[in-house]
Amino acid sequence: MADIVIAGGLVVTPNGADKLDVFITGESISAVAAPGMMDHGDARVIDATGKIVVPGGVEPHAHIGGPRQPERSGAEP
Repeated sequence: MADIVIAGGLVVTPNGADKLDVFITGESISAVAAPGMMDHGDARVIDATGKIVVPGGVEPHAHIGGPRQPERSGAEP
């Protein structure tokens, strides 16, 4: 059973974007399903209605340096 369900968001996948529920067990995505297709059980539910969900994305949008930010030219943490 999932620990967390991110429900009803527009989920971006390699195949496009659809309204889906993302099930998380521990630190991993355990399932992705159409809303209502899988029972949420006792999972903590995060309502993502009207939001974009990028499963597995870690900071998918970042600006690292540039001509006006030479001090940020590296990608160090």
